Amino acid sequence: MSSPNRSAIVIVVDRLGAAWLGPYGNTRVDTPYFNQFASESFLCEQAITDSPDLHHVYDSYWTGQHACLPAGPDRAPNLLHGLSERGIPAVLVTDDASVAEHPCAVGIQSILLEAADAVASAGSVDETQLSRLFALATQTLGDFATPGLVWIHSRGMAGSWDAPLPMRNSFAEEDDPTPPEFTECPSCRLPVDYDPDELLGMAHAYAGQVSLVDQSVGAFLSTLVHDENREGLTLFTSTRGFPLGEHLRVGSCDEALYSELLQVPLMFCMPQGEGAMQRTQQLVQPRDVYATLAEWFGIEAAWGQDLVPLTRGVSHPAGDRALACWGEERALRTPAWFARRPAVGNASEDPPVNHVRSEQMELYVKPDDRFEVNNVADRCPDVVQGILDAWRKFEQSLDSNEPLSSEEIPDILMQGLD
Repeated sequence: MSSPNRSAIVIVVDRLGAAWLGPYGNTRVDTPYFNQFASESFLCEQAITDSPDLHHVYDSYWTGQHACLPAGPDRAPNLLHGLSERGIPAVLVTDDASVAEHPCAVGIQSILLEAADAVASAGSVDETQLSRLFALATQTLGDFATPGLVWIHSRGMAGSWDAPLPMRNSFAEEDDPTPPEFTECPSCRLPVDYDPDELLGMAHAYAGQVSLVDQSVGAFLSTLVHDENREGLTLFTSTRGFPLGEHLRVGSCDEALYSELLQVPLMFCMPQGEGAMQRTQQLVQPRDVYATLAEWFGIEAAWGQDLVPLTRGVSHPAGDRALACWGEERALRTPAWFARRPAVGNASEDPPVNHVRSEQMELYVKPDDRFEVNNVADRCPDVVQGILDAWRKFEQSLDSNEPLSSEEIPDILMQGLD
């Protein structure tokens, strides 16, 4: 049940993959502030974005429309419009003009920090784009006297990599080459015989940015003091990950739908510590952020699942599958499998899923094949057929607005092969 005093803060950092944070098992980069926030939060271990397209992800965040559904302003109620109708204030703080100008950004006050591409690394953390954005967010929050929604979107790793050079250099071992000094976000396909030192330098630069995100978000979170008369929710997530050499891809070169691109962090801190230090393996997607916020503020949600009941042990009704799309490419994750259908032909056209042939599929065992290295599609025809059936049902449910049922997915997709 909603409360008139409820407030929420949503923090979104673009291109931050879950695997780079300590709460998700990363040991290469120390992320003490995220570790602390995770200890106070409920953590979704299997948050899967529905598209690498930022516009479509925000459709999901703000209307609940899955990226695989044709866009339409009347398909679902707009979260921000619903807040405005109820007199609940909402403010967006961002350094990404495309988010501020999103068609669904109605009823929200937008504060845009202009982001010029950096030509050199910053001399200090305070001079970085990330630090400047979260300083602005801190100031905005201080002026936000009444309960409502504060949404912060950072370009993150999709923007300039301007962390001070010592931050990226700190990850290089004694025998490693000195990390490069570039600030432009890299995007490329690697040749089979790529130079491993070049990729290592990119990884060190990305790690420096992760450390910067940890410090910048941490500084902001340390300022959060919810009024005792308010009920505050703080949610952190990312829109999409960042490939760093997996499947010979770096950055957004072709947005191939693999886990390094699709799996993102998602954790939320509840009032009075409800759900703190708990985790779920349920599969969640961006439209579940929409449903969670809609329920939080007492707005009817057409799609998605409220995540708060997970903190009380209530299962997510559709938490056994997650679908992602990019043009005609599709990826489906279940507890036991990850399946990918690469794009064929014109990526701007979406053929019906029932036209897909099994020989076009890639199939990987989960959770064993963490990096999707061993394609077993030709050895598991029954699984491939089950995946295709699950795809059809998923897309039919989107088109008809009928909820998915856990009984609709066969055991072989849930439990794998014996």
